[in-house]
Formats: sequence, C-alpha cells, structure tokens
Amino acid sequence: MRVALRGGLLAVACAAALASTARADEVILKTGGSIRGRIVSESEQEVVIETGAGPVKVERARIREVTRSPRQPPARTPAAEEDAPAPAPPAATPTRTLLVFAFDGADAALVADAGARAGRVLGVAVEVLPGRPKPDERDMVDRRAQVLQLLARQLELDPGGPSEELERRVRAALRDNPKPAAREAEAVLDGPIPPCLAVERLREQVLALAQARLADASVIGAIGVVGRDMTQKGLNFVFGHAAPNARVGVASYWRFGWREGPRDKVAHRLAVQLLSTTGVLLGLGRCEDPTCVRAFPNNLEEHDRKRAFCAACRPRVEAALRR
Repeated sequence: MRVALRGGLLAVACAAALASTARADEVILKTGGSIRGRIVSESEQEVVIETGAGPVKVERARIREVTRSPRQPPARTPAAEEDAPAPAPPAATPTRTLLVFAFDGADAALVADAGARAGRVLGVAVEVLPGRPKPDERDMVDRRAQVLQLLARQLELDPGGPSEELERRVRAALRDNPKPAAREAEAVLDGPIPPCLAVERLREQVLALAQARLADASVIGAIGVVGRDMTQKGLNFVFGHAAPNARVGVASYWRFGWREGPRDKVAHRLAVQLLSTTGVLLGLGRCEDPTCVRAFPNNLEEHDRKRAFCAACRPRVEAALRR
C-alpha cells in the first residue's frame, strides 16, 4: 500500500553549530555538523557535552575540533598542556532562533546533530529546549482502524461501522481483487499494525512547552522530534507537520532508516525534515521544482534528491527571516 509522504524535504550539504546558549562549548564533527552545550567530561576515547536535550557522548574518531567558551576552563585530560593557548571566542549568535527538542524516548544526540545541520542551512541559531515531554496513551491513534478505513475508501466500500465488521468486508473485497496491490494490502492486515502518535496531540505539547519563548519575536517557532511513527486524519503516516499560526511543528525520524541505516544518513534526513517543517513555519507552500525543499516527495529516494531551497523559494525564506 503506497502512501504519499508529507513534508517538504531538503538534502543538507553542510552542518553548523547548535547554539543552545550564547556562551557554549562546541564539538565540531568531521561530517561538518557541530554540537553546542557545556563539556562535562573528556577522555582519549570520547567527549561528553551537556545539551538542553541531555548529555551527548561523541567519539573522538568523529570529532574534527573542540572549542570552549572563554568563561569556562577546559576539562582536564591526561594529555592537556599547561600552557595551551586560550580558545578563540565563539562566533556571533544569529539574530533568529529555532527551538528544537527531543520528546522522551527520542535520540537526543541525533536531534542535536540534525538541528545543527538545519541551523547552518537556514543561517539561524538552533536551541535545544530543556523540556522532554513524554507521549502517552492519550497521544495514540489506532492505526489498524485507520488503515481499514483507507482501504475501504480505495475499494469503494463504506468505511463506517465496527472495526471487526469493517475488516471482514475489506478482506472479502481484497480476496475478489486480482491486482498485486490487493495481496500487499492483505499482508499488511495479516501483520502487526502498531498505533501511531497523533500530530495534533504532539503539537499541543510543543506549544505548552514553548509558549513563553514564542512570545519573543526573534524566535521562528518550535519543533518537537519523536522517534516513533506519527499520523494525522486521512493519512497512514506523516514525516512532519506544522501549524504556522501557532508557530509549532513536529517531526519524526521513525521512517528514515534509523534502525539499520548509517547514523549520519539518518541525521541528514531528519535535518531535511526540520528544514521542511521550518519552511512551513516561515509561510512557504508547496513548490513544483523537484529539487526544492518544498517539493512534494513520494518516497525516500525523492527525499534524498532534495538539494536546497530553489531560486524562487530561497528569497522568500530570507525575507521571512528578516521580519
């Protein structure tokens, strides 16, 4: 069963500092991204940096450079030199800020990395909020019932009635349908269909957490990130969703290959979704240019072909950020 993917997507070519505070330590990654916060410990194997989303452990093999706030002495390591030069002051903080945080259960380091990449592309500060809301049963949607209703509409059946009766009617219609897609739909129904998180409920939690900060005109908006599947009415799943009037959004990395794919690629895809959701917060609609972040993708391959805001959309982004 094919379901169109929601949320414009952008392939991120470079990464940037995660500005959680004006005075912060920074771990610059070899991939081009960086994580900002307060370094709490170091060893020959790793650096631990405290961010608003929690502590993040970074292997030395992934680090290109470490810089520290001039107001905090560097953490001691066995190889530290007593006469080491003072670190350079951090770069000036951008004037606009995007708030990003991980829901409980999401990978805080992944969210920090993806936020840094998105911030670099937009040229804004990305601040990881300290709160970590926890989804519960009130946030869940019975996706099995939702899938049955979608199949019923595709088969031109009445989608109403009790779930058990609806499933009997859907299965009977699928058995009479010779198309290969019908066999795929039967396989979906035969397997487990776990519940999804409802984007509307998640948005409410983001708004409750960030409402005081959203009163600041320099704040673009707030985006919460979950590591579970999301859905909304009429759709099987969504990658991301935003409510521009409320200036809040949500994004999920559940379908970005996080269980088997390289971590760097998952961070890249999540950064793409953060950029897409931010585009909605800035007032951008869909774009017809297939290489633009705001183009409509139907699969991850199309997602990964996104390169940048197109020549028509980029000036609109820059103008919105100046307001």
